[in-house]
Amino acid sequence: MLIITRRLDETLLIGDEIEVTLVQIQLAQDQVRLGVTAPRNIGVYRKELLQAIKRENKRAAAVSLDQVASQLGLQTETKKGK
Repeated sequence: MLIITRRLDETLLIGDEIEVTLVQIQLAQDQVRLGVTAPRNIGVYRKELLQAIKRENKRAAAVSLDQVASQLGLQTETKKGK
């Protein structure tokens, strides 16, 4: 990890197309606000939010057909024969 010190309104460049600017410092909340300028084809996400979405997608993908059918009040082919 590269650690860089920036002051208010200073910008960091990543490659030729991405800029990250220190927009605001909120000492009382222990936060900084960053402005990101990037091409539309490059996704910019909060890491913790993206990780939560990926976890939820994995959980949803693990649901079985029987569980979905049960929630919808339907029977699957395997249960009809029983």
